[in-house]
Amino acid sequence: MMMALRPSKLFFLGVIFILFTILLVTSYNHVEEVEVLRREISAAHQQLQNSKSNELKSIISFKGVSLPERVPDPERVPDPERVPDPERVPDSEGVSHPEGVSHPEGVSHPERVPDPEGVSDSKEVPEPEGVPDPEVVSVSNVGSDPEGVLDPEVVTDPGNNISVEAVINTRMNHIRDVCSARQNPNFNTFQMFYFQKYKLTWAPVYKASSTNWKRFFIEHVYPEKAARNDYGIGAVWGHVLTSREKKKAANGRLRTFVREPRDSIRFTIVRHPLSRLVSHYRKTVTDKGELDALRDLWVKPTILHSRQVTDNTLHRVYIGELNKWVTGKWEPDENNQNPYLAPPTFPEFVKWILYARSKRDDKGTNPHWRPASQFTDTCQNNLDIVVKLENEEEEVPYLLKRLNLSEYLEYFMGKHNSSGKKEVKGTEVDDYIGQLSEDQQKQLNDIYELDYEMFEYSPVFVNKRLD
Repeated sequence: MMMALRPSKLFFLGVIFILFTILLVTSYNHVEEVEVLRREISAAHQQLQNSKSNELKSIISFKGVSLPERVPDPERVPDPERVPDPERVPDSEGVSHPEGVSHPEGVSHPERVPDPEGVSDSKEVPEPEGVPDPEVVSVSNVGSDPEGVLDPEVVTDPGNNISVEAVINTRMNHIRDVCSARQNPNFNTFQMFYFQKYKLTWAPVYKASSTNWKRFFIEHVYPEKAARNDYGIGAVWGHVLTSREKKKAANGRLRTFVREPRDSIRFTIVRHPLSRLVSHYRKTVTDKGELDALRDLWVKPTILHSRQVTDNTLHRVYIGELNKWVTGKWEPDENNQNPYLAPPTFPEFVKWILYARSKRDDKGTNPHWRPASQFTDTCQNNLDIVVKLENEEEEVPYLLKRLNLSEYLEYFMGKHNSSGKKEVKGTEVDDYIGQLSEDQQKQLNDIYELDYEMFEYSPVFVNKRLD
């Protein structure tokens, strides 16, 4: 039998039931209100976005412009800490390499290489500057116009209004095509100098304005050396990029370096290879200082290869007289019978080059006449700009603008422009090449076959038509 509840307890339970019901109803209403509020906010946000999008699309449509998709910036590699170079030891060229390290890419060189265009090398070797190194800029930036550096008034063909940018762009595309067709040949020999002050990388080609650029870098990076007339290539050797600094290829380049940042522009200046050869020969035989500087490199070997005296006693006497004569310490009398006392003729010079190359003698590949495509290792180093010395009046101003060096235009085109004053014209090249036999002309032109194709020069044959 159930126990009867007292009225007070019934009242208490009723109150609890009523309160619980009110709480449930209130909670449900609150959740419903929150959900309604959320939906209203979402709808308002979507309406606002659609309104902005439609407004932007109408503006773009009015301007006739397509809005590209946003491309996130590539992740940059953190800058490595600089590792000081070990003590550099001078090599036989009068320039220096890290101790225990061979020439760039392991290529041996002649016993003595005079400075480009006859300036003696410095024995003092500066330490390389530490340079933060992310990656190297891609060659795809060639032809771009950063901050409006291009000058539409500078043209190579005023009649057709072809811009210098277009000419060099076409040239660089052609060079890349040649490299690709030849599977990017690697000559494992090059000289490239990175200058942090100007964020540029210079690949010199001797007898193609290399002295002008070398003097510029010494005077503006090492003015104290210029003050003491230290203009040897060794004065800037601390800036050379060596094989030990190579790192994994990146950004479209086959060869990159630790010290060279991604925004450095690589450039070189080239010249018709036979014009370089004739220019070097002519300067050597007309300048006693140059004749002496190159005496052991190729002057004596050339003379002895073509005028060998078989009598050993006379030979030693004649060599001694030759050494004294080229240094200006002695002049022979008119009755002197020494056949060595005359500069090499051009045919003798070419004959010796062909002989030395056939024997794989490094002296036969001297930088003054080595093909530019080999000396700069163009395909592996992916140069950004290649200027032709023959077009310097149009192309050098463009180059200086790309390098942010336009303020030095007069320096390169004015009184310091020795290349223009000493330029070997086509007819003069013909005069020298015409002294060679048909076979010598063919062999000599064969040396520069890649230069001709890559830089679009033509072989030189005189008075003979070779099939």
